Amino acid sequence: MKRRSFLRLTAAAGALAGLGMGTYAGKSLMVKTAEASQGSSGEAKKRLGMFIDGNGCVGCNMCTIACNKENNVGPTVTRTRVMPIKPDNTYITMACQHCDRPPCVFVCPITATYLRDRDGIVMQVDNKCMGCKYCMTACPYAVRSFNKYRPFDDPSAHNLNPEVPVRPRNVVEKCSFCDHRTDRGETPACVEACPVNVRFFGNIDDPDSEISQVIRNRNAQVLRPSQGTRPKVFFAFPYNLETRFDGRNS
Repeated sequence: MKRRSFLRLTAAAGALAGLGMGTYAGKSLMVKTAEASQGSSGEAKKRLGMFIDGNGCVGCNMCTIACNKENNVGPTVTRTRVMPIKPDNTYITMACQHCDRPPCVFVCPITATYLRDRDGIVMQVDNKCMGCKYCMTACPYAVRSFNKYRPFDDPSAHNLNPEVPVRPRNVVEKCSFCDHRTDRGETPACVEACPVNVRFFGNIDDPDSEISQVIRNRNAQVLRPSQGTRPKVFFAFPYNLETRFDGRNS
């Protein structure tokens, strides 16, 4: 590992260790979470989330393909990935968990990543990201990718989506719930592309929404609840994800 990379990782790890999980979930971030869930009038905002039924996922990778195409993701990185879980012959799809208490937001030294207050999506200002990788170190789900290389040598030679800017090299890639789509009431590309309809998306604060009903009726779980991050991505599996998933290996 290069000395510069080592120093970056050491600094981020030291910051987290020094603060401790108790402090992380404490006053400063709790205030950010409270502010993110309320408007200027004090009214509750919606929280957008996703449910993925691992019992029905066939591992076709259509979600990854759709995500890459929709968001102009280059060939060397990914925003979402499908991982097999053995020996159960099931799959888990990993992307940003859009936490209510996101460690990535807490450690970003220049607020390039933030929790969007109107719907709880964890966003990133790509042209502000300096590529320090603190957010990657802090994320307990290992779902951010570093875009080391220029995504497209000649963007004009590709059929790119004009709604999504092409990221420069040396910035971090992450899922945005296809905010350009959800802002106009559509679902993320991965949900639309799923051929077996195991992905649901919507307002998890609305008890009558389809996703809220699915979460209640299908024994939904979140990854690593002990981390206190309060993810807004839910899964259904015939086993306990907390004991079966370590964030990097299946």
